[in-house]
Amino acid sequence: MKRAGLMAAMALAACVSAGCQPSDPYARYDLGNARDIVLASMDSIGGLDAWREVDHVDCAAVVRVYDDRGQPYVNRLHQRIDVARAEIIATATTPQGRWRATMDADGEGGVSGAVHPDRWRLIRPALATLAHRVRGPLNLLAGNERADGADTMTVGGYEVVRVGVSGDNRNAVAYYFDAHNGTLRFVTSGADAPGRDGTVTLYTWGMLSNGMAFPRSITVVKIGQNVLIGPETLIEADFSDVEIHRRRFAFRG
Repeated sequence: MKRAGLMAAMALAACVSAGCQPSDPYARYDLGNARDIVLASMDSIGGLDAWREVDHVDCAAVVRVYDDRGQPYVNRLHQRIDVARAEIIATATTPQGRWRATMDADGEGGVSGAVHPDRWRLIRPALATLAHRVRGPLNLLAGNERADGADTMTVGGYEVVRVGVSGDNRNAVAYYFDAHNGTLRFVTSGADAPGRDGTVTLYTWGMLSNGMAFPRSITVVKIGQNVLIGPETLIEADFSDVEIHRRRFAFRG
């Protein structure tokens, strides 16, 4: 994914502070009837004005990737996340040595160092997925995803507002926001109905000391045969020691 969309948002917000544009940083986005829920979701993670100041995020991550037999492969990583670029730089030290990977949400990147090819075959798509998912609702403001409608329903025991994706929907088909507070609960990819070949991403969020929020965990499961959220887990990622690095200083969560 490209940095241009979020950088444009950053430039707009800077212009706002100079008094050359209306004070609404979301004015340039055509969100249609999804506007209220998308803005509520942005507010729940700190708002666009806060995220436009972010240079990168540092965190520890335990990423479990499951193979076709359901066997988990555990990866203990340090991640440096460029939110604007939707790119992760991951490093790990294993008994075999140290490896370093760079991966963006489009699956572009590579790895160097001591990583077994079979493990890399599993971790590569997982890193690409996480590079997209950690941005949460920012994906609807940056890049080529466009909000398409807003419908209230119940999924996984939550009353949610479903916002479909038009334009580039390779990474997400729909976003599901908590109808009461805007928290992003789920993202579907590949498909958006039971019995289809796709995935659902489930979020839990953690508040940081500066009032911003970042995923505490991200879980990706296959869509079920009879329900949207199926029982087969593909990826589990737990994040800790989160530091939000602004252009001049960092906030530790």
